[in-house]
This record gives sequence, structure tokens and C-alpha cells, in this order.
Amino acid sequence: MLLILASLATTVLAKECIDCHSDQDYLKNKGASEAYVSKDKFKQDTHSMFGCVMCHKKDPSVNSVKTVHQDLIVNPGSAKVVEDTCGQCHKDISERFEKSLHGTARGQKNGAVHLLGEKYGTQTWNDYCARCHADCSDCHLKEKDKKGNMVTDVESHNFGKAETDSCVDCHSQTGFSYVGWGKEYPESAHSQAGMECVDCHGEEQMHGDGKVHQSMTEVVDNKCEDCHSNENAKYNDLPVVQYNKYSYAHETHESKLDCSACHTDWYMNCQEGCHLEKPPKYTVGELTSDDFYLGKYQDKVYTMTKTPLPTYPQVPVKGVPEHAWVVKVRHSWSSDAKSCETCHTNKEVYPQQGDILKGKLIKEETVNRIYIDKEMFESSIHGQLGLQCADCHQTNRTNKCADCHSVESVRPMIETGDQMNKVKGTLKEKLNKIRKEFHYNPGKANSSLKELEL
Repeated sequence: MLLILASLATTVLAKECIDCHSDQDYLKNKGASEAYVSKDKFKQDTHSMFGCVMCHKKDPSVNSVKTVHQDLIVNPGSAKVVEDTCGQCHKDISERFEKSLHGTARGQKNGAVHLLGEKYGTQTWNDYCARCHADCSDCHLKEKDKKGNMVTDVESHNFGKAETDSCVDCHSQTGFSYVGWGKEYPESAHSQAGMECVDCHGEEQMHGDGKVHQSMTEVVDNKCEDCHSNENAKYNDLPVVQYNKYSYAHETHESKLDCSACHTDWYMNCQEGCHLEKPPKYTVGELTSDDFYLGKYQDKVYTMTKTPLPTYPQVPVKGVPEHAWVVKVRHSWSSDAKSCETCHTNKEVYPQQGDILKGKLIKEETVNRIYIDKEMFESSIHGQLGLQCADCHQTNRTNKCADCHSVESVRPMIETGDQMNKVKGTLKEKLNKIRKEFHYNPGKANSSLKELEL
């Protein structure tokens, strides 16, 4: 009833507002083209029934255009006024939002203070980072303009569900990793399936839960297994691909690696950009890097990114590093996992020095322990025979070495190195049968070569 009365009380004034604000020539002459609102588009939005004054002016009894403009709330979605505007109807959300990370950008401030100290960290945050905190309009009233840029859709005034494009507008590094960037950088498997950010990151993560949190780590609790280890999980009525616990890679690394360590495709390592006082004009290649890094967080290995730090005049250059390492999960998920060689034959995957914002670097002694010299392996008897990692490292296999070295027809030739080509052909046939059983019939992966009658 209250909403109906409010609508009736503002009907006359709303018509007067829209008469001017839908006249493009009039607004252009007044130098206010950005205040244009399409009558037809506005009528399609649910909020049109309340008129203009209910959101843009707190007192619906005002009936003077001049008076309204003197005290006009230009952006009712601003976090500073949301309790009195959007909060009139969305009270619970507006109260929670005031404490949320989106509403306060507290996580950014804590990161700046951690790296730059209380004085310069707070100053940097106030001068720059604080400009990025979100309001209702940023998520619910955005669309692409003719150039493809995300802008506040004043023309339609159509408020709607937050879409991925709105998320990418602020969370650009993770966002573009998710939706892709041109032909060179493909979109993620989830994006290809039509999934929106909000399909995983629900209302409470966006608007807050009413509690004060210090970083996204405390808020984002999504896990891959929520869907991929849930036989009942579906998306658009289609079953979700399930985690294969028998896969040799999964069995070997399940307790040590996060899914991102293997299933992340390309992702952004910022070389320079947003964090500089005057961001340069860059191309995709200059902004992004395919360099793949791993670090540790809470006893698991994750992807790690290189993030540039502020170089504003207010922050003394001395003692301030150019980059910091951050354990961060980019969203370029791929159904094709990284190869064993990606991590076990390349030490550059594991950075060994630099400032840390989140997580920790993997110790050099650990890197040396898991490192495999690719050239040396390829020149070994096993490498020359074309063995793959899974052929020996399938964790649930019995016999392993004996699978090959106990076969009388093969063992002498392997040991002496004679008739290598013949051995390759014979062994390839045998290995293919083993690979098929272990990779595609994992429930029965318990055989040796003898049991396969090879």
C-alpha cells in the first residue's frame, strides 16, 4: 500500500521530469545530454511505477522542479545514500551492503597497508583505490555502449540482474581470463557453457552477509567439488562433468594441489597499467602475459600472479617494490589440464624472490626435488621408448616396474638396448593396452602386463 501511495504522490512530477529528460535537443542545449532518459525504455522497468522523486529525492511531497534540482540525488545507487534510496524497498540488502567488500573496498585497503605501511598504504587507498568501490548502479544499471565500453545506462533506467559484463568492468584481470580476450586468448570452459559470474558467486557474496570481512578470502568459499563432485549437479538441466578420482594426476596431487594449478589456461600477469598514476596505452600482449606461476596457500599449491604496485608521487619510490606475488585463482578454467612437463621440467614456474601480498613461495629445495631434466629423460632408455609419466606414476597400479621388466620377451632387449626399434613397436602396443585400461576403465585399474596376457 505504501508503494502504491508513493507512486500516486509522484505521478504528476514524474511526468514533468520525463518531459524534459526525454527531450534530447533540450538537454543538449542545456549541456546535460548525459541526463537523457528514454520514455519508452523507462516504462519497461519496474521502478517506473514509483516515478522519479522516490529515488532521486527523499521527500515525495516536493512539487517544484527548481527545488528538486537544488537537492537532487544524482546517483541514488551510491553507497552513501543507498539506505535512504534503494533501501526504502531493499532494506535488508542495503544494510548488509554497507559492510560488504563491494561497498567498502576494505580488501584493497588492507592490501595497500600490508605492502606500503599504514601511512602510505592508507593514503594510496584514499587517493586511488577507494574510487573503485561499487554501488548499486555499477552492477544493476550497466550496459555496453556503441564502442563496447560498460557505461551506466541512464537512458533506459532499466535495473536488472548483474551480468558478467558488469563484473568484468571492475574485475578485469580475472574477468577477461573468464570471458576471453580476442582470438588469441580463449574464453573459459564455464563461459563457453553460458555460465554467468553470479551462477557461482551468489547474492550474499555480492551484497555481504552483514559481517565485516577483511578480504575476499573470507567471503568467497566456492569450491570446484561443489559441482564436480556432486552427481546431482546440473546446469541448464544438463549434468555437470564429474571429478574422476581414478585419474593418475588426481590421485597423485589431490591433497597437494588446488584445481587451478592444473586447469587454469592463460591468465593476466599485469606488466603495468591500472596501478600506475598515468596508465599507459597498452595492447593486449603488453598487458597480459602467458607466464605461468605457482605458489602455496594454506598447504595447497595455487596459481600465483605478478601484480604491479603503486608508483604515485605521494609514495616514496625507495623501498617500494615494483611488483608483488599474489596467490590468486584466475578463471580461465580449461577442461584440458596442464601437462606434467609444465611443472616438472620448468623451474621458472616457481618464483623464488619478491614481495608477497598473499600466499608464499615454494621452497627451492622442493622445486629441485620434483624437477625432471627433460633432455636427460628423453635420452634415457625410458625416454627413447616413448614412455609417458602415467605409465610409471599411476598410483593405484600394482607391480609397476615389474609390469615391463618381468616380461621375458621384453626385458633382455630393454636391458641391453639392442633392437630398439623392435622393442619400441612391441612395447608401444603393450603400453597402449595398459593406458586404455588405466585411463578409460579406472574402476578396474588393478592389472599387470601378465594379467592382460601380453
